[in-house]
Amino acid sequence: MIHPRSVAAGLLVIAFALSAAACGGVKNPEGWASPVDQDSTLFYFPEKDRVAAVRLEDGFARQAWTFPADNREDHEDLKFKAVYDAAIADGILYFGAWDGPVLALHTENGEVAWAFDRVQGGIVGGPVVQDGIVAFGTTEGRIYVRDARTGEPAPGWPENGLDLSDGIWAPPVIEEGRLFIATMGGDLLAFDLASGREAWDAPFEASGAIADLALVAPGRLFVPSLDKRVRLVDTATGRPIGPAFVARDWIWTRPAVADGYMYFGDFSGNVYALSIENLSERWIPYDAGKRIKAAPVVIGDTLVVATRDPEVHFIDIRNGQRLNTVPIPDAGTVRAGLIEHDGMAIVATTRGRLFVADPESWRVVGLDVAGAQ
Repeated sequence: MIHPRSVAAGLLVIAFALSAAACGGVKNPEGWASPVDQDSTLFYFPEKDRVAAVRLEDGFARQAWTFPADNREDHEDLKFKAVYDAAIADGILYFGAWDGPVLALHTENGEVAWAFDRVQGGIVGGPVVQDGIVAFGTTEGRIYVRDARTGEPAPGWPENGLDLSDGIWAPPVIEEGRLFIATMGGDLLAFDLASGREAWDAPFEASGAIADLALVAPGRLFVPSLDKRVRLVDTATGRPIGPAFVARDWIWTRPAVADGYMYFGDFSGNVYALSIENLSERWIPYDAGKRIKAAPVVIGDTLVVATRDPEVHFIDIRNGQRLNTVPIPDAGTVRAGLIEHDGMAIVATTRGRLFVADPESWRVVGLDVAGAQ
């Protein structure tokens, strides 16, 4: 007997694959990594095969280093293509790509701490780093758990990764010694980090592919799926917390969280504000009019949202009313999540451009990087 959930998930995976191929996401992957920051330095991907460190001081941006460096022969074998997310911990920048090794670089100078090139599949969800562990999943359905300092397999985890069969597009989540993994087959699984054993009696089963995942509060996972549903799942038991929220279109993003609410958009441009407790709506959905893939940010009482095309929307989180909308012409698309830096929202585009959105003046300006190639 064929399980209806498997059929639904399979159809959604096929639809996603066709959509991704049409936009260059598979045959010619671009990547859409969010910038990550450490103190006064921003790390971003100006091209799909290059990462740059930018020092931000007194309103100016200066490029400090890039990787791979053009004049370094030892970087020739460490080239990558299309990064979808990165992470920083203890002075090390970690990232993997659709094609290429998983890399750990020293944030101070871009020197390689370690590289791991025996990865089966592409990395779309990006790594998670916590408590000395780095974990990442692949499109071939393998989860790798490594020592963050050395890159060697963590105790209890296989060198060649744990095979989960269904592809992994969502970033892993770590909480209190447990690793949470979502698959494009619609399963959400929990593992004990120390032993590699499953931590729940059974996986949580969604009715659609799960392409993103986030911890929105202690013990609560935000689980969006490509069947237009959002669920909250208890990290201790793997059981849903209340009924699912049904959105108006597909959701492939992580939320911004503030004061007990989470804010996110869908593929039709609707922006939602839902309670972390019970998924009740704070206000009726805001209509941005265009597809939203990027995670928004909340700064003060302002929600900053970027649509794919792109436009930046400033929204009052108290009532869902528009404060301003600013188009960004001739800059590529926005698929990477926004980040907050020094009271501003940083927006990165697929053409490697950076913009600063001011939540007080509701203006958006380009960030020019001195020394950039």
